[in-house]
Amino acid sequence: MSSEIEMNAGAGHQVSGALVLAGPVDRRKDRKGQNMKEKTYIEEDGREGTPVGIEDLKFDDRGLIPAIVQDADTKQVLTLAYMNAESLRRTLAIGQTVFWSRSRQEYWHKGETSGNFQHVTRIIADCDRDALVVLVHPDGPACHLGTVSCFNYPVREEETK
Repeated sequence: MSSEIEMNAGAGHQVSGALVLAGPVDRRKDRKGQNMKEKTYIEEDGREGTPVGIEDLKFDDRGLIPAIVQDADTKQVLTLAYMNAESLRRTLAIGQTVFWSRSRQEYWHKGETSGNFQHVTRIIADCDRDALVVLVHPDGPACHLGTVSCFNYPVREEETK
């Protein structure tokens, strides 16, 4: 089951800090008949997801979490980048991707230099809460090489001699 991070976006409306695409469902009891502490939200595919906050995520020992960036319409994987808590806060605040550059050791607002901004529609944490999928509407190519995606190189088995 995935959990949704709070977003301020025009595609849905904000309820208790979560972007709700299919509307809140007030569940008095869970499937086992136990009381629910908070509302559960129905995701587009019908699965239930409980919104999580930044404090619920599991960052690695460097304070980073992988963020898989995916086109919200085509579902094509665009890039893999890393966020820390502050870059995630910045992303949520402005609605565009902000990452932590491991090589430059600085914040990287995607599109700031190239103009190829990524407008965030949804952020989803995985079941372990140690990775994110960031759904975006890109203004242009994601890759610094000018390609739509950074993933363009099929891996093949090495030739044996």
